[in-house]
Amino acid sequence: MFTLTIFTCFPAIADPDKESVSKASLNAVDEQNQDSTPYQHRESLFKFLVAEMAASRNMQSIALNYYLQAAELSQDPQAAEQSTLFAISMQSPLIAIPSAKLWAKTDPKNLQAQLVAMTLFIGHSIDAALPYIKLALELDPEHADQYLIEIQSRLSNESANNLKTALNMIATQQPNSPYVHL
Repeated sequence: MFTLTIFTCFPAIADPDKESVSKASLNAVDEQNQDSTPYQHRESLFKFLVAEMAASRNMQSIALNYYLQAAELSQDPQAAEQSTLFAISMQSPLIAIPSAKLWAKTDPKNLQAQLVAMTLFIGHSIDAALPYIKLALELDPEHADQYLIEIQSRLSNESANNLKTALNMIATQQPNSPYVHL
């Protein structure tokens, strides 16, 4: 599987204080990218760089478009996270949904990815949000309920009611789990 590790390749993005990339980092990138074709790697890298340049020049809609394309092409969780958060920062939650779904899919052990995907889906479809809620509760049952309460307090009334309904559905499916009974 192709993994675009742009933050390893370009340390200025990950850490502006670092000026060089170690050979070990470059070798790790090469090993991760062995399954990808050179075209895929070049194309996704190109799209990510165009997005970065557009963002730095305040061309937000162009940047968003290229971030989304880079995430889809690379199937990389970091690229999907970047495009999701960028879309959210532009107040475009509907545009963020596909990349949030990709982020949650490619990084299933990331609680933040699951919660962001759930938050974006809950206003549109309880059924679409349920798998993300369940996985979040499985990943960190002791803290996920606190995060869900915090998220619920920031949602619109309709979305908050949808989240409440989804949690009730999970509670009836898992009656012995104390963490789903908020």
